[in-house]
Amino acid sequence: MLAKPAGHKDPAYLAELIQSQRITTFHFVPPMLQSFLDNTSLANGHRLRRVFCSGEALPAKLQKQFYTTFELPLYNMYGQTETAIEATYWECHSETEAALIPLGRPMWNMRVYVLDGGLQLVPVGVGGEVYVAGEGLARGYLGRPDLTAEHFIACPFGPAGSRMYRSGDLAKWRPDGALDSLGRLDNQVKIRGFRIELGEIEAALSHQDSVVRAAVIACEDQPGHKQLVAYVVPKVDTSVEPTTLRQALADQLPDYMVPAAVVVLHALPLTSNGKLDRVALPVPAFTPTSSRTPRTPQEEILCTLFAEVLGLEHIGIDDSFFELGGHSLLAIRLISRIRSTLGVELTIRSLFEAPTVGTLTQRLDGYHTADTLVVLLPLRSHGSRPPLFCLHPAGGLSWPYAALLRHLPSEQPLYGLQSRSFTHFDWSPSTIDMMAADYLQEIQVVQPKGPYYLLGWSLGAALAHAIATQLQDQNESVPLLAMLDYYPPTQDIDLTESTDQDIFTTLIRTLLDEPDELDHEVISVSSFKERLRQANHPMASLDDSIVQAIVRQFRTASHLLKSFSPRPFHGDLLFFRATLSAKESPEQSPEAWHPYIHGRIEVHDIACLHEKMMHPEPLAQISSILTAALNATLPITPSSTKETIT
Repeated sequence: MLAKPAGHKDPAYLAELIQSQRITTFHFVPPMLQSFLDNTSLANGHRLRRVFCSGEALPAKLQKQFYTTFELPLYNMYGQTETAIEATYWECHSETEAALIPLGRPMWNMRVYVLDGGLQLVPVGVGGEVYVAGEGLARGYLGRPDLTAEHFIACPFGPAGSRMYRSGDLAKWRPDGALDSLGRLDNQVKIRGFRIELGEIEAALSHQDSVVRAAVIACEDQPGHKQLVAYVVPKVDTSVEPTTLRQALADQLPDYMVPAAVVVLHALPLTSNGKLDRVALPVPAFTPTSSRTPRTPQEEILCTLFAEVLGLEHIGIDDSFFELGGHSLLAIRLISRIRSTLGVELTIRSLFEAPTVGTLTQRLDGYHTADTLVVLLPLRSHGSRPPLFCLHPAGGLSWPYAALLRHLPSEQPLYGLQSRSFTHFDWSPSTIDMMAADYLQEIQVVQPKGPYYLLGWSLGAALAHAIATQLQDQNESVPLLAMLDYYPPTQDIDLTESTDQDIFTTLIRTLLDEPDELDHEVISVSSFKERLRQANHPMASLDDSIVQAIVRQFRTASHLLKSFSPRPFHGDLLFFRATLSAKESPEQSPEAWHPYIHGRIEVHDIACLHEKMMHPEPLAQISSILTAALNATLPITPSSTKETIT
C-alpha cells in the first residue's frame, strides 16, 4: 500500500501505519529512514520482515543505527526511474565500517556497465560512468527524442538493436563484483584547477561521530569564484563545531577539498519525494559577525591582512577566516602576507586550528614577532613602492597608523616611527631636530636612498617637516610631505602647564570619544586602563610604566614644539585640516606654513576634530586622498573641499 499524501514525512504516522496495517516490507529513501529512526520507536509487536532503501547513498552510520533498532534484513538498492526503479541490490551487514554502503550487484534481469569516456569497460577499482541495460529499461522519453538520443544509446555489449541508459552516476567495481558509488558527474566540480567529487567530502563528513547527515555543494558567491560549502545535521543532543569538522577533514582530505564553510542545520531540506533538495540549501553568509575590534597593533595588522586577502572592508578579531570564505589558496596567500609583514612562519594547519585573529594572536605569542614598542614599527614591510613613514603624535605611539593598512594599496610598505622613550626611559631629546635626526637614522636603515614619503599628525607633522629638511640637506628627494592638522609653533596650542589629569582627559577623549563630564572625574593610570579595557582598545594591553611614559611624552612634546624653528622645505605640502577643531587664533591656518614651504600647499578639509583624524570616517577620506597622492607621487585632488595656496 501507499502512505497518504505527505505521510512519508511523518514518522509517527508511519509507525502507526506499520502496526495497524501489519506491514511486513517497507521502502525508504535514506533521509526518511533517518527521520523515522530518530523520532519513533516501534513496539515489539510489529510485523516488519525486511526494509529496502534507495534513492540516495546509504551512510554506514544510518545502517548501524538501523541495526540498533531492528534485527531485520536491510537492503540497499540502486537504480533510476528509467530502469524501472532498481538495477542493483546489496544486503547490508551490521559490522560494516565503510563510510558508504555499496550499491551492490546487478539484479538477475539487469546489466550494469562501468565505462570510460570512450564507452570502454574500465578495470576493477577504476572509476567510470554507470550505464544500465536489461529487461527493466524504458524505451525513452515520450515526445522528447532529443533527450532520448542523449541518454538512451546503443549498447555495444548486448544483442543487436539493444540500448543502455547513461545514468550520470560514477562508480567502480569491487573485487567481489559489487559496485561502489563515487557520486555523480554533475556533483563533480572543478575549483581552482582541481576536480573534486562532492560525494567523497560528504562521505568523510558523514563518518564523523557527531554528524548524522551531510551535504556539500559548490557555491559561487561571486562570478568565477566557487567555494565548497558543507551542510551537516548533528546527532541528537550533540553540538557540532564547524572549525573542528574542518580540522578533521584537513587530516583526511587534500586541503583543496576542505569546505570554506560548514553550516549546521537541524535537518537537510527534502524534495516532495524525500530526497535531498540541494537548491533549498541556504547560502552561507560570508560576512563578518564579530563586534570585537583589534586590541593591539598586531591584531590590527592581522585584521587588515585577513580583510585584504578575503576582499572585505574589515573584520573583527573573532571572525573565522574560513567562515568568511577563506580556502586553501587564500590561506597560502594569507600565510605569505603574515610572513612578510610579521616575520613569522605558519602552516595551513595552523590556520585551521586558529582561524580567527584572536586565536591566531595567541599562537603567535610563541614566535619572535615585531615588538610593538620599537622605534621603527613595521606595519607592512613588503611592497614594490617606496615606504610611507608615519611620525607619531604627542603620545609617542604610531599604533593608530595601522588603520591605514586597510585603505592603502597592498604594494605600499608602511612604517610607524615611535618615541624612543618607550624602550629607553632615560631618553630625553632637547629639540625636534634632534628627534628627527634620530628617526631619520632608523628610516635609512630600511631605505638608504630616496624618494622618501613622510606623513605626520600633530607633533608628528613637525617631525616629518624636520626630517624632510634634513633629507633635503642630503640632496634626497621627498615627493610627499603630508601633515594632519598641525600649525607652526608660534600658533600652536600651549600645553606646557598640562597636568596628568589634563593629559588623561585628552587621551580618553581622543581614543574613546568620552563626554565632557570627564572634567569632574579624577583619572589614574588604573582607571584610565580600565576604560580602555572596557572599550577593547589596543592601549589597554600596555604596562603601567608605558602609560606613564606616554604621559611624560605628552608633556615633553609641548616644550619641544614651542622651541621648534622650522627651516624652509623646497617642496610641496599635502595638508589635512580638521575643520571641527577650535583654533587658538584667526591666523591659525595652513597659510601659516607658507614661510616654511617653498612649493605648493594643497589643503583638504576633513570634517572632524583634530584628535579624531584616525577614526574610521575621517581616515577613509584621508586615505583616499593620500592614496591618490602616493599613486601620482605628487599631491592630486580627489573630490573634497580643497584650496591651493600659492
